[in-house]
This record gives sequence, C-alpha cells and structure tokens, in this order.
Amino acid sequence: MQKWAATIPSVQFACVCVESAQVAAAFHRMFRFDEAPLLVNCYIPSRNYMPVGYGQLGCSGFVVSDAKGNFVSRKTMAYLQHGERAFGFVESLLEDLVPDLYGVNDHCNYSNQHSNINGNGNGNSNDSDNNNDNDSNNNNSNKQKRKTATKATTATTTSATRTTIKPPESVGVDAMDEEHRICTDSFNRAAKDPTVETLEELHDILKSHFDHEEELISKHTSSKGSFSSLDSHRMDHQRILRIAAAELGRVAAAATTSSCTTLPDACGMTQGGRKE
Repeated sequence: MQKWAATIPSVQFACVCVESAQVAAAFHRMFRFDEAPLLVNCYIPSRNYMPVGYGQLGCSGFVVSDAKGNFVSRKTMAYLQHGERAFGFVESLLEDLVPDLYGVNDHCNYSNQHSNINGNGNGNSNDSDNNNDNDSNNNNSNKQKRKTATKATTATTTSATRTTIKPPESVGVDAMDEEHRICTDSFNRAAKDPTVETLEELHDILKSHFDHEEELISKHTSSKGSFSSLDSHRMDHQRILRIAAAELGRVAAAATTSSCTTLPDACGMTQGGRKE
C-alpha cells in the first residue's frame, strides 16, 4: 500500500485495521506509513462499525471503488491465496479506471511522494494534446518503469528491515502479549542466524501461538456477516507457516549439501536413508 500510494498519486489508498487502534498504530510504525503521506491509515473502532455484506477486509481481498464511490469489483484476488498476483489484479482494475495510472508525459511519479490529490480524487497532471499520439507507447513504458522502480524499492526495503524488530504493543491480553514477545525474540534469533535449529524453533513457536490465538478468536468472536475474523486469521497463519517451513527446508537442504561437499564418504554411507 505504501508503494502504491507513493507511485500512483491519482488514487486514494487506505489501510483499514479491523483489530484496534493499538494494532493500527503498531502497523503505522512497522510499515513506515509516515513515509507515505498520501496513504490513509485507519481502524474500525468497534464491532458496530464493522461493514456487513458487501466488501472485503483484511488479507481476504481489497475493496476497490471508483471516483463516485461505486464498487468496481465484487471480489478481488486474496493475497493469502494468490500472493503477489493479488496486487497485480488490483492494478489491472485501476488501469481500467485511470487512463494514465503511473504518471504523465512518460515519467514515472515514484519519487514524487508528496503529490497533491484534489477534491475529486485525481492527482495533479500536466497533460497536453501533443501526448495523445503516444498514449499507447507511454502506457507500456510506464508499466515497465514502475516494475523496475518496484524491484529497486523492494530491495531497499528488504535491506532496511534487516534490523531487530520489537514486539507489538499490548493487545490487552497478557497471555497474547507474552507470546508476541516470545515470537519476536525467536524471529530476531532466526533473522540473525538462520540455521536449522533457529528456524525449527521459530516454526514451532509460531504454530503454538497461532493455535492459541485461533482458539481465543473462536471463543470470543462471532461471524454473522460475510467476513470471518477466524477464517482470515487462520489463512494468514497457514501462509506464514508455509513460508517458515519452506525456508527451513531450504536451509536444511543447503546444510546437507554443504556436509556432503565436506564429507563425501559420510554422505555416501547414508544414501537411501540408511547409514551402514
């Protein structure tokens, strides 16, 4: 959302937290929303304000509307199911709404993080009649430029986030706060020293925490509308665990390869899963 807000000044982007003001504030710091002044970060103050019926919230999908407030899509791809393709799907919807989505005059507006949005939701533009003949070529060029800018930003963001993270603010449940601290400590150990042991520990700690969290959600929430907090959390948890398991498998495979390179005779004795 931060990259979208910085790259596409003609669209208003908003993050809606369905948890609490504390979680919204924690996300604001964690994802550096201060660096994206055009991005609106908000939260739903109580269950009475929770949308019922039409629309999606959370990682289950995106709510997309046009300049008049009309919904553009009844359902978008969910990030938890489709990964990065979910973002591409949203961008394809926006391309249909905004003719020159990524900027004007064949210039990518990625660096213009302070572009103004006027009253009708459109960003400032300086279109001229001379550009009409080049719209098709410019559109393709802008898409390619934005992909390049996104890759560069992803690399920069990844490098910048390789620091020690802190536990989120209190959620009001002592047991959850303590588990969040334990998860954070384990994550920092794995990030600093990604070995089979630290990754196994992280996977097990996360799974235990997720099971407990889902148990509490099932006890204290109800899903009368189309949005299920439990289902959304469970999908998110399953995806995180798959990522952790995949990273564990990658590190374990690399460790095995390294051992075989160092001790080929020992690896030969264990071929076929047996050590003779």
